[in-house]
Amino acid sequence: MQNNNIIDEVVGAIRIFTNPPKNDKHSFKEAEKYLVNFEKEPQAWLVASKILDSDNYEKVVYIHASSILKKKLQYDSYQMSTSDAVPLAEAIISNSFKWCRYIFI
Repeated sequence: MQNNNIIDEVVGAIRIFTNPPKNDKHSFKEAEKYLVNFEKEPQAWLVASKILDSDNYEKVVYIHASSILKKKLQYDSYQMSTSDAVPLAEAIISNSFKWCRYIFI
C-alpha cells in the first residue's frame, strides 16, 4: 500500500533527523529537507495520525508526528475538508492519553 511506503519514509527521515549518523551531515540535511517538504503536503495529516495511532515506534517518532499535526493545525487547516476534520478531531481526542504516555514517560 502506498501509504505504508510514505509512513516508512517519514519514520526513516525522523529517525535520521533526530539521531543522525556520525560524520554524515548529508543524510541529516536530506532528512531535514524531506520532513520540511513533507509537513507542507496535504497527506501529512493522514500519515502523522496513522503514525500516532500505531504502537510500533519509539518515543521520538511519536513526538515528531505530534509536532507535524500541531503545525498542520496551526498553518494548514484550510487543506482539510469538514468531512475529514471531524474524524481527525475524534482521533486526536480519543488518542490524546496514549500520545501523552509516549511523550511524558
